Amino acid sequence: MGFRSDVATAIESVAQTYATANPTLLKKVTRARPAGFGDTPHAYVGNRPEAIRSDSGTTQRNMTPQLVVVAAATDNEEAMDRMDDLADALINAFLAVPHAISANTLLSVIGCEDVEDQVGTVSYPGFAITFRCEIQEGRP
Repeated sequence: MGFRSDVATAIESVAQTYATANPTLLKKVTRARPAGFGDTPHAYVGNRPEAIRSDSGTTQRNMTPQLVVVAAATDNEEAMDRMDDLADALINAFLAVPHAISANTLLSVIGCEDVEDQVGTVSYPGFAITFRCEIQEGRP
């Protein structure tokens, strides 16, 4: 596999490991945004913007992908507190595995922001965890 696939697989894998250990807190994890969410909270690997810099001997790739987590809309303060706790728990899960992609690639958590995703007319509030993934390779 290549760098982009490795990054998406690692993010999905860490989130899935958390979901397996905490099935009532995170119900589903997918590698890409699905057409509909079904059971929530649902996590998916979101956008994967990348910057690439090459010189005569190396290529450096810097990606800032996101893990997006959405839940059913609610105005219940307790439900929002659970989402905040889920964000904290997932951030900690990722901070514990900086080399989840590979030994020579660093996965760093660099931010978390509130988001809202929409399917048809239904809004799903949630959060997006943003990562920085860096790799530098020699060029042939």
